[in-house]
Amino acid sequence: MPPRLNVTGLEAFPGIGPYRWCLLKITTAEGLVGWGEGPLGTSPTEGQLRQVKQLLQGENFLHVEKVWRLMARGPVGVTQATDMALWDLAGQALGVPVHHLLGGKLRDRVRIYADCHSGVDWTSGEFAERVRSVRAGGPTPEPYLPEAFGRRARQVKEELGITALKFDLDVPVAGLRLDWEDRSLTKAEIEYMVQICASIREHLGDTDFAVDCHARWNTSDAIRLAHALEPFDLLWFEDPVPPQNLDAMAKVTAATRQPVCTGEALVGRHAFRELLVRQAADIIQPDIPRTGGLTEFKRIAELAELYYISVAPHHMTSPVATMAATHLCSTIPNFLALEHHCLGIPFWNDVVRLPGQVIERGYVTVPETPGLGLEVDEAVVRANMAGTPVGA
Repeated sequence: MPPRLNVTGLEAFPGIGPYRWCLLKITTAEGLVGWGEGPLGTSPTEGQLRQVKQLLQGENFLHVEKVWRLMARGPVGVTQATDMALWDLAGQALGVPVHHLLGGKLRDRVRIYADCHSGVDWTSGEFAERVRSVRAGGPTPEPYLPEAFGRRARQVKEELGITALKFDLDVPVAGLRLDWEDRSLTKAEIEYMVQICASIREHLGDTDFAVDCHARWNTSDAIRLAHALEPFDLLWFEDPVPPQNLDAMAKVTAATRQPVCTGEALVGRHAFRELLVRQAADIIQPDIPRTGGLTEFKRIAELAELYYISVAPHHMTSPVATMAATHLCSTIPNFLALEHHCLGIPFWNDVVRLPGQVIERGYVTVPETPGLGLEVDEAVVRANMAGTPVGA
């Protein structure tokens, strides 16, 4: 079957689950169905889908560069999901898995790291309420006590067989924050974060773990914190300062022996170029749907390899983008680990039909079936969707 496919329909499924995933289904006259996933919160209109459908008519999906440039004219969000779905369709049309089209796999399975948030499953509403309570003079919430972090670390490691975990350090703690608007850290706050990491390390043994600061701190205090955490041999120290000022990020990176990780907020290879040239981080974490889909992510990873910088994708997606990321990450020499941000979402595995779980003992097996190698359960999608399907 030739890769010049006749697109007959696009259908978007927005607002799925607590992170508001958006899946895109592309159907062809040849009977093929391709699936993609846009950045979080993507909510396409019928007009946007019609625009993309018109751009695709008559195109050869193996002409990656041409199709990518065409998609650059399309609406943001839909174009990233379309890129992913087109790789799925191209693989199916040729009867090969997507990783064959991306250069061939270097590994048979992809390592996962579990984002454990603050020791408890995260929702924006619950976190905001805990911050409000502490700011009003309440006690430190139980999930944010150092021993709670340690218990959560051991639970995830033992139950899931995960070989790497990540925890948030920027949690509200009673009596420590002097000014909630300032980016500075008190000595007591740094000591509390040291206690959190000590508890995690005690419960994990030699298992890798990283910490996320969510770009909260000023440069000098981020360096102080990095130095204080060096005894715990972190997998990485994530977003210690806001990512907009690369000089500040580079200063932190140069000042600590901890690997510094950043990049989830950046879009496209041009945004990463300056970060890489300045070597302002040791590890980058592009978000695959947000930064431009599989095509653009591959280019960013290749740029990073020139500077001997590893890639650990930021990933808050459904199993659709997770399987797409698995194909992609299997082909990248400088791949470190893929994030799993959805431990507390009970229907996560059910979005796709597979013989087993998507993640098995901390890894995703690279599929050998054509395309992305998945079938979406649309009943599960619709049952967990706040938005309304849109078609063209």
